[in-house]
Amino acid sequence: MAESALYASFIVRMWREPASDVAAEQAPVWMGELESIQTGRAWQFQGLEPLLPLLAGQLAAGPSTSTGAGELA
Repeated sequence: MAESALYASFIVRMWREPASDVAAEQAPVWMGELESIQTGRAWQFQGLEPLLPLLAGQLAAGPSTSTGAGELA
């Protein structure tokens, strides 16, 4: 269906992981997951910085060539 190439839908989930017991002086870390609604694939990342490049890469790759389920960026 040509219509599927006209848009892409994603769910972005974000949560904060508490600092580990070993590094209690460190601030909590943001963790995230980007999930494609069309394919069901999900990509995990740490911190906020990887989110936009990951999303841009998936949009550039297109729905049939997106790669890497469960990758931690």
